[in-house]
Amino acid sequence: MNRKTGDLIESIPKDAYFIIIVGDKETPHIMNGEHESRSAVSPNTGLPLLRLLEIESTSFLIPGPKCIALYYEWVSGISEGPFSYRMLDEGAVEILSLQRGKQSTDFPYKNYPNHFPKQFVEMQKMSGDEQRTIIAMNSGEVDPHSLRRSSPHLAMPIHQLGGIPYGAPEFETCICPQCREEMKFLASIGDDAGSGCVYVDNSFVSVIFQYCVKCAIITAFNICD
Repeated sequence: MNRKTGDLIESIPKDAYFIIIVGDKETPHIMNGEHESRSAVSPNTGLPLLRLLEIESTSFLIPGPKCIALYYEWVSGISEGPFSYRMLDEGAVEILSLQRGKQSTDFPYKNYPNHFPKQFVEMQKMSGDEQRTIIAMNSGEVDPHSLRRSSPHLAMPIHQLGGIPYGAPEFETCICPQCREEMKFLASIGDDAGSGCVYVDNSFVSVIFQYCVKCAIITAFNICD
């Protein structure tokens, strides 16, 4: 099977949304914070996985559990290859595959936290012009540096749900490890962890999450533009 690049794969939801950090204003969607899932633990480190995002899937007609949690880990081999897990009920997961590797003491940086401060987020629908600008950047028609004054929110990887993300040509469609069908783009998470924190201290790094709607399986990996 010839895999499609990220700018050609289907997404869920189909429309693109900015994931906007709103701090303490309660919403159904959350970034970061401690989670209570006993199964969302890294086999490499024994530490709880980072909960980068938790969305109420019914808000966007995403099949599967009512809440979909996007987990990741930067401090071990998980960040060096595709990381796949199945979403179960109430935040539980079944880890399916990962890159093995021991815990780092200085990557992404020293004294890396086990979790970041909890942030509530809102989903703001992206305009057609904004999505077309991202597509034009991905194809090389627009230089990101030219956007730093006119549209700085588009000049580097952002937190995005659905649509086509920044850096899409840099990755390919993942194949679901269970049904062997192509997965859909679900979300990308940039470097801003809120409250003045960063995940890796590199503004051009993002974590890509793809989703199999049939099997409720997520595959995550990072890219750097």
